[in-house]
Amino acid sequence: MAISIRQHEIGIANGQVRVPGSVVRNAFPGSARDYIVEIKDGGRLRITAQPASDFASGTPVCSRCRALLS
Repeated sequence: MAISIRQHEIGIANGQVRVPGSVVRNAFPGSARDYIVEIKDGGRLRITAQPASDFASGTPVCSRCRALLS
């Protein structure tokens, strides 16, 4: 099954584990941080986060998301 999750509905934190992964890329194009996080199965998530968050490449993080399945 394929699902689609809007990237601004994915959060990033280094606290409670929900979907563990590690930061592959951290960019700051202006109004928000743009991350690529690789999760355990090798998949990658693109995450848009507040500018105050600043996780370096290689940092273990967890992602949480809200998705609607139909």
